[in-house]
Amino acid sequence: MSLLEESSCQNHNAWAASVSASFEAILCDIGEFHCHDQKTCIPEAWLCDGEPDCPDDSDETDQTCKSPIPSIPL
Repeated sequence: MSLLEESSCQNHNAWAASVSASFEAILCDIGEFHCHDQKTCIPEAWLCDGEPDCPDDSDETDQTCKSPIPSIPL
C-alpha cells in the first residue's frame, strides 16, 4: 500500500469512527425519558411541565404531551 493510500485509509477510519460516535444512541434508565436528540435522558417527572429540559425541547412537544397533566390544587 502506498503512503497516499495508507493516509487516505487512516483518514477514512477516523471519519467513520467520528460519524459512528456522533450517531450512537444512549439507553435511558427506567423512569427516564429519551430525548429525541438520542443523546439525553431526563426524569419522566420533568415531562410536559412547561419547561423544556431536552436540548431539542422534545419533552414539551404536543406529541409527547398528548394528555394534560392533572393539576393538584394547593
